[in-house]
Amino acid sequence: NFACGRGPFAGRWLPGIESFGLYLPAFRRENEARGKYQTESFFTRRETVQYFSEARKEYLSRAHAALSELQVVDVQRAVRALRARIDGEARKLEALDVARAALLGARADVARLLGDSPEETLEALEADRHRCARLDAAARSLLDGWKAYLAEESVWLALFSFLGPVARKRRARARHFLEGAGYGATETDLRIDSVERELNRRLNACRERLHAAAAAVDRGRTAMDELLRARKEFAIAARAIGAGDAEPGDAAAQERAADVGIRFHLFLLATHYWEGRWLLETKRLLPDIDREQKKTGETTVVPRWRRRMMLTPCMVATFAMLPEKLTVSRRGDGGFHKDYLFNFLDLLIVDEAGQVPPDIAGAAFALAKKALVIGDTRQIEPIPQIPKFIDIANLVERGLLPENHSEEDLDRIEDTGLTASCGSAMRIAQRACRYRPEPELDGGLWLFEHRRCYDEIVAYCNALCYRGKLEPRRGAAPETGRAAEEPIPGPLAYLHVNGLCMAAGGSRRNIVEARTIAAWLAAAREELAAAYGRRKLEQIVGVVTPFARQAREVQGACRALGIAVSGPSGMTVGTIHALQGADRDIVIFSPAYSKHDDGGFIDGSPSMLNVAVSRAKDAFLVFGDMDLFSTARPGSPRRLLGEFLFARPDNAMAFGALERDDLARPGHDIRTLRDAREHDAFLLDLLGSAGSAKVSIVSPWIVVPTMEGAGILPALEAARKRGMEIDVYVDPELNGETDGNGVSNLDRARSALTAIDVELKLVRQLHSKIVLADQQLLSVGSFNWLSARRTGDYARHETSLVYTGPHLSDEIEVIAASLKRRAIADVG
Repeated sequence: NFACGRGPFAGRWLPGIESFGLYLPAFRRENEARGKYQTESFFTRRETVQYFSEARKEYLSRAHAALSELQVVDVQRAVRALRARIDGEARKLEALDVARAALLGARADVARLLGDSPEETLEALEADRHRCARLDAAARSLLDGWKAYLAEESVWLALFSFLGPVARKRRARARHFLEGAGYGATETDLRIDSVERELNRRLNACRERLHAAAAAVDRGRTAMDELLRARKEFAIAARAIGAGDAEPGDAAAQERAADVGIRFHLFLLATHYWEGRWLLETKRLLPDIDREQKKTGETTVVPRWRRRMMLTPCMVATFAMLPEKLTVSRRGDGGFHKDYLFNFLDLLIVDEAGQVPPDIAGAAFALAKKALVIGDTRQIEPIPQIPKFIDIANLVERGLLPENHSEEDLDRIEDTGLTASCGSAMRIAQRACRYRPEPELDGGLWLFEHRRCYDEIVAYCNALCYRGKLEPRRGAAPETGRAAEEPIPGPLAYLHVNGLCMAAGGSRRNIVEARTIAAWLAAAREELAAAYGRRKLEQIVGVVTPFARQAREVQGACRALGIAVSGPSGMTVGTIHALQGADRDIVIFSPAYSKHDDGGFIDGSPSMLNVAVSRAKDAFLVFGDMDLFSTARPGSPRRLLGEFLFARPDNAMAFGALERDDLARPGHDIRTLRDAREHDAFLLDLLGSAGSAKVSIVSPWIVVPTMEGAGILPALEAARKRGMEIDVYVDPELNGETDGNGVSNLDRARSALTAIDVELKLVRQLHSKIVLADQQLLSVGSFNWLSARRTGDYARHETSLVYTGPHLSDEIEVIAASLKRRAIADVG
C-alpha cells in the first residue's frame, strides 16, 4: 500500500491522521466536510494537551522500534536520527546521479573516439599501430644501413667525385645499395649528400604516425577502461537504491525502481521527521495554544501554517477559498486591515486548468512561488463569468487595448490566454513555459500515453486535436464476432434517427432522438449487464448532448422506462460537462440537430466532441440524424467524426423507428411494417397503385438479384410504363463490390434501372431508409428496401413506420431538399 508501506517505518507514527491532505472548504460547508475530510478543525482537535500526550507516546514507541541505533529515545534524538537517515539516503540518490552522468560521459567519449563498434574500431587502431611500428623500424634500419654504407665507402670515390666518370660510378653503387634496401629507384637521382637528409625526414614522418597511432590506441583503451569503470560504479550506485535487478544501461528502469524503493522510503522518513518536528513545535506552544489559535497577525499565522503543514503538506482548496484561508491582519492607516500571504506557498498545483478563467485563477497564483499547471485546452473550455463586451471595455480602460482597436489587436491579446471572456489558466501557463518539446503543439510537457479507450476511439481524438501525437496504450477492440442482432457492432457505431430538432428557449431538443435512446437502453439492458459482469446499466452507460434541454428530454424518456437518472446510482445524463474528468464503458452522444434545424454549435470548438468521445472506454455511439454528419463543413469536428463512423458499414446499428408525434394526425393511422414480407407487400402495392404520380425510394444498398427475387424490378418497370415518376437514391460507396467479372453492384443497378427508365441518383454516406409518395405518404425505418436479405441467416428483424396525410408535405419537402442538395453526378 503506497500510503502505508511495510516494516517499522510504515504508516503514520501519530494517531488519527489518515491523509497528507488538508481540505479547506467554504466556511458554510465546514461542518459537513469535517466528517469526511481533514479540515482546519482537524488541527484544533489535535492541538490539545490530551492529544499531544497520546501522540508523543505513540511516536516514541514507533521510533524505538524503528531506530535501533538510539540507546535512549526522545523526540529530539529521533528527529536527529531521522534527519541523518534522510541525508544518507539522499546521498545514495546523489551518487546515482553522479554515476549516471559519468556513465553518459564515458559512453559519449567512446562513441566519439571509437564509433558505434568500439571493439572493432579499437582492433583496427591496434593493427594500424603495428603497421606504423613496422614502417618505423624499416625506416630506422634503412637509415642505419645507409650510414654504414657511407662509412665503408672508399674515401677516393668521395674525394674524386667531382670527376664525371667517378661521380657516375659512385651514384651507381649508391643506387644499387638503396634499391636493394627498398629505397625507390626513381628517388636515387637525389644528390648522395641529400639522401641521409631524406631518410631522416622519412623516419621522422614514420615516427609521428607511430606516435599518433599509439596515442589513438591509448585514448581508445582509456575510454573503454573508463566506460567499464563507470558501468561498475553505476551498478554499485543502482544496487544501493534497490535497482540492481535493472539492466546496467537502463536508467529509466532504475529510476522506476528508485520511485518505489528508496524514494518511497525517503518519503516515510520525511513523514516521521516532520511528525517529530510537529511534536517539538506543539510542545513549545501548548501552554498558550488557545491564545495562539485566535491570533491573526503575520508573525503568528505564518508559523501556524508551517506547523500544520508538517502533518498535511498538501492543502486542497478552490480558487475562491484559497485566498480567504491565506489572510493575515496587518497594522496600518490607523488600524488593522486584511492582507494576504503573497509568495507564501512553495508550490501551487492546478488541476483541470483548461477550465479555469484567468480572472478566477489569478489570485491563487499570487500566493505561490512556483506553479505546476495541469490541464488540456482541447477539453472543455472555461465558462466565463464576464461577457466579452465588458472584458473589452476593461482592457481598453486599463490601456491594454486602444480605443480604436482592430480585430487583429483583439486577437493578439486573446491569443495570450489572459482575457477573462475566453482565456484560461492553462493557456497562460503554456505561453509562459519555456519548455516546448513539441513545436506543433502548445508549450509545456505533454502526456501522450492514453490508456482509457480502445485504439479506434483514441484515433479520432488524435486526428481531431492532437496531430497524431497521442500514443494509445490499451490496444484495439477485440474481435467479438457479433451477430447482426447484437446491439453494439464495434467501438465506434451509430444509429440513424429520423427525428425533429426544435428550438426550446435558448436550447434545442429532439424528442424522438431522446425516446429512441431510452428505448434502446431498455432493450439492451440485460445483454449489456451480462457483458459487463452483471453490473447495472446505469453504471455502464452515460449519455451526453450539447444541449441542456435535450439532456432533460433524455432523462424524462429514461425515467418513463424505469432507468434511473438521478442520485448516486443513477445514469449520468447531461451536457458534455457531465462526464468531464470521468468515463463510462459506453457513451451515447445525442446531437439533437436534424435536417429541420442544423446549427454549428457542435462544431464551434473541437473540445466538445473531443471530450465526449474520449470519455468512452469501450464504445462511443451516436444516436441522431447521421446525414448531418455527412453534410457538415469539411474539416469540422462533426464531419471528421462522420468519416470515422462511416469507415465501416458494420458500424451502423439497427433498431426500430419510433413514432414522431408531429407526423401523426387524427384520422390518419400510423402503420407499422415488420420484416421483409410486409415491406415488400407495401412497396409492391404502392408501385402498383394508380393513385401515385411520383415515388422516391431511398435505400443505401441496392442488389439487383434481390430486387428481382422480391418482384420489385418488374413492379418498377410496370409503374414507369403507366407514367409514374420514380427516383431511386443509393450510396455509391456502399455498392462498389464487384463480381468475378469486375462488375459492381452499382453498375448492375445502373444498367437494370436505365433499361426500365428509372432514374438512379447517388448520395454519398446515405443513411436514411425512406419511401416517399407524392406529398402525402412517408415511410421511415431501418429496412433496406432494395438490398435486405429476405431469407437465411442474414435476414434481420426490421421495422418501418408509414405516415399518410396531406400534412406530411412540409416534412417530405425537407427530406427531398436534403436529398437533392446531397445528390452527386452519376459519372458511370
